[in-house]
Amino acid sequence: MGLFGYIYRLRRHLRYSKQEILSIILASILFGIILGFDEWGYGNIVDINLGIYNTISYIFYSFIALILIRTSQKMMAIAYGYEGMVEIDPRALIASILIGIVSLGKLPLMLSGRIFFKSHKTLRVGRFRQLYMHHELGLSIIAGIIPFLILAIFKDIPFLYKLSWITGLILLFTWLPIPSQDGIMLFFYMRPALYIIFMIGFGVLLLTYHYSFLIGLILALIAVILATIIIEKNKVV
Repeated sequence: MGLFGYIYRLRRHLRYSKQEILSIILASILFGIILGFDEWGYGNIVDINLGIYNTISYIFYSFIALILIRTSQKMMAIAYGYEGMVEIDPRALIASILIGIVSLGKLPLMLSGRIFFKSHKTLRVGRFRQLYMHHELGLSIIAGIIPFLILAIFKDIPFLYKLSWITGLILLFTWLPIPSQDGIMLFFYMRPALYIIFMIGFGVLLLTYHYSFLIGLILALIAVILATIIIEKNKVV
């Protein structure tokens, strides 16, 4: 499949259903409330206008971040011959908002659901049409990191900095091995060792993100190498 063939596939099959859009909007509203929970003023002074502005801003950022993540995953899935569909578990959203309230917004547990895949006969011409390849599905999920990496390159721009950071947070929590989230699927699609190594690298990248993206990448690479050596040497998983 060449570039023009892939673009044709995207034009025909890259879409969102009304249910998917509504689910993403609902998740964005709840994430905006969580992220803006403790930004309703300065110190002990409450500013209603500021709080509303911050909450609406975070809702907007969350919506854009979710669309970027899910679109990237859908595009990768189409390349492999699958249709990706977004599914959000209401119980996960309730857990997110409750933990956000209890922690006073200090723990933004943003569980954005999962993307599940359906084999498409037309898209999988020349492949085993009903056979799901785990590495293809795993890479389709991991493709959600692409917009984060692109945005991070331009993080000196304030708008893109906040958008990339929220995108990274959503990816981190969604990739945890929790039922109804991408993470549980990623855990089974990859070797457990590879999953652990991948999450260590991504975690280090986020921890150092505020200082320097380049240094973060270098430290993440070092962490991945060390984790690989330790796991392979001890044959942990």
